[in-house]
Amino acid sequence: MKNDYPRLCGGTFLSLVLQALKQRTSARGHIVSERDGLSNPEVLSGLIRVINPDFKKPNKDTFDTNTSNYIKCKISRGTYFPFDEPAMIDYFDKLVKNDYQAALTNMSDFVDTFIEVGTAVGKDVRLVKALIELIAADESIGGEEQFYSCENGQFLTKTDLFEVKEVCLPAFLLGIWHYILINRKENTVGIETYNRWHKAPEERRGKWTFIGSNGASITRDIKVNFRSEPVENMASADESPAPDQSSDSRGHSLLPVTTSDSTDPKRITVNNYGTVQNQKFISIETMNGDINL
Repeated sequence: MKNDYPRLCGGTFLSLVLQALKQRTSARGHIVSERDGLSNPEVLSGLIRVINPDFKKPNKDTFDTNTSNYIKCKISRGTYFPFDEPAMIDYFDKLVKNDYQAALTNMSDFVDTFIEVGTAVGKDVRLVKALIELIAADESIGGEEQFYSCENGQFLTKTDLFEVKEVCLPAFLLGIWHYILINRKENTVGIETYNRWHKAPEERRGKWTFIGSNGASITRDIKVNFRSEPVENMASADESPAPDQSSDSRGHSLLPVTTSDSTDPKRITVNNYGTVQNQKFISIETMNGDINL
């Protein structure tokens, strides 16, 4: 029989993400202008916007209460949560599999807003190690299960994660968040994990203290980067792009070049976006350099 501890789910994922937040400046502020935007409900709202960028955090106590219970793995569903909406989850699944760069942009926005990256403390690295540690120890996840955690939209298996030495943080988090929403709809499976990772407060309404290992068992170096320049998704083999009559098979420009007898020759620069600029002599710029005529 497989152990119930530890378990990857929405609540345990969020618990680890919360350990990697930017420095808080007004955790208990009650005036809108004093809020730092890093409260638990705001972080969960940010993750929901990865699924639906139009989502806006409700100004309701119900949402805040449900957020707390979701992180503690007491509930799987709640008012304002889209996790049990088939249309929304199906949309997100297709977005990840068919338009990965759009989904990656959403997660990049989340990381840029909430996660501390590139500092000496290394919260981003600890987050990656903690998630790998959790997935590795979760016996309910098979070795060949897939996480769409590569920047180019390809997947890594659980087994691959054991050897990874470099990750793109937004892509890494996107793949795990997608896996949870598709494969771990029952968030309550993580309740024992949450309880073992936290010390209950001594006072009523006190804060639960995180005491988990937070990736300490992963001792190898892992390089964490943010994201390179967005690239277009590669077309599938059976979806060849239509021929572009403005260039030949190697990308050289086939646009006509004309000059006037009454003026000096012009330089016509054709860049990758089709912009034409006049200069002093004729040259056509392509991906392979300049051709001086």
